[in-house]
Amino acid sequence: MVFAGAARVLQAGGLFCFSAEVADQELDADFVLRGSLRYAHSRRHVEALAQRHGFSVLRLVRKPFREDQREMIEAWYGVLSR
Repeated sequence: MVFAGAARVLQAGGLFCFSAEVADQELDADFVLRGSLRYAHSRRHVEALAQRHGFSVLRLVRKPFREDQREMIEAWYGVLSR
């Protein structure tokens, strides 16, 4: 829904920047609900959402995002263009 909303309001050349927690690579799911009650997403899923809503991926990097019970949680940091 976020990608659809961004696609609806951005004009050509507009940028959509976001972060989303990273799902474990070994999982086959597009996204999972973690014990923290936060969703985590696979790279494949993020790229598919971008394509489905008419965005070009300018940058999608995996970096530390936050710490949860002394464990570093990584996120996708994305920059998409319309």
